[in-house]
Formats: sequence, structure tokens, C-alpha cells
Amino acid sequence: MGNSSNTNGVGTTLQGTTNTVTVLGNTVSSVGSNLSTSTSGTPVAGVTGVVGNVVNSTGQIVSSTGSGLTSTLQSPGVTATTTGVTSVVNNTLSGVQGVTQGVGTATGVGTPVNGLLTQVGTTVSGVGSQVGTTSPALSGVGQVVSSVGNIVTDAGGLVKPTATSSGGTTGGSTGTSGGLLANVTGSLNVSTSTNTGSSSTGTASTGTSGGALGGLSGLLGLTTKK
Repeated sequence: MGNSSNTNGVGTTLQGTTNTVTVLGNTVSSVGSNLSTSTSGTPVAGVTGVVGNVVNSTGQIVSSTGSGLTSTLQSPGVTATTTGVTSVVNNTLSGVQGVTQGVGTATGVGTPVNGLLTQVGTTVSGVGSQVGTTSPALSGVGQVVSSVGNIVTDAGGLVKPTATSSGGTTGGSTGTSGGLLANVTGSLNVSTSTNTGSSSTGTASTGTSGGALGGLSGLLGLTTKK
């Protein structure tokens, strides 16, 4: 949302959310699968094998739920509804963001607040990246944490317009993507691919850029690898 080139920003954002559910489900399945295989042949294999299978099955249920919701959101009827809502939301957000940026510039708080949010967001994103790197089984969780950090960083665009190469300013925290909400929407678009034991699950991703909510979608627009 917040991206005029994406006529169905609301739908894109919601699909990003459901894709994130799928990612988390895949992560849970991986944990269960790893628990079973890593303890195979040990004295506790009988117990951990059962628990691992239960966890794996639970993750698969969550993943299937997320995939099902994504399919529903992509249906013609729902798409028509979310497209109509997007138009109203974009017009409203454009006005609100213009006001908050104006206040930030006039009061002088825009730059320091933007700087603070950027530092905090960068730190949180770094933590998420570290989690995913050090613990592959938790890569989905790490990506969600990184996305939250990106949203915090993009929030600075609400109070400080971004300078363009021509010397002017543009809404949002990224001049080329169209604002904070555009970045948020992009974050929610998740591409999943995981291998849980003998099964694998994959979901298509939808990408967005630009606009205030577009950023939020982008933020949850994560990609998990095997």
C-alpha cells in the first residue's frame, strides 16, 4: 500500500502476511525434523522421535494454512475487493504522510527522529540476520526479526522526506520506492522453500515496491532457503 503503481496494495500486504505464516510453519517443521534425525540412535531416540514427528506435523499444518489463505486472497472476488480498498487507503495515507513530514520538517525533529529509528531498526535487523546465520533451523524467525527492524527503519520516512538526486524531496524513507508503507508491504511478501523430512513445501511470492505500506510488505517479504 502507499504505492500508486500497485493497484492492489492491500491484497499484496495481506498475502505477504499469509506467506509469513507459511515460513514460520516451515521453520517449525524443520525443528521437528532436525530433532528426530539428530537424536536417532541415541537412548532418547524413542521419545525425541515421537516429539519431533509431532512438531514436524504441526509445522506442516501451519504451512498448509498459510498457503490456503494465500490462495483465497488471490481469488478474483477477494482481489476485486482489496483493489477497491487499496485506492481509498492510498489516498488517505498520502495525505497523512504529507502532514507528518511537514510537521517533522517545521519543528526540526524529523532528522533526529529519523536517525534514531534508523539506528534501532538496523540493530534489530542485524540481530535477525545473526539468528538466521547461526541457527539455520530458525532462519524463518530470523527473517521475521529482520523484517521488523526494516519496518522500524522505514518509519523514519513518516517524519522526514527523503532528498532526491535533483535536490527535491520525496515521501517515505526511500526516494525510489515511494515511501514507508510501500516498504512495509514489500516486507510482507515471503517466498518459502523448505525441506522437512520427506516432504517439501513451496509458496509463490508477490513483490511490491513503493509507497508507505509497500515497505511493510517488503519487510515481511522474506525468503527462506533449504
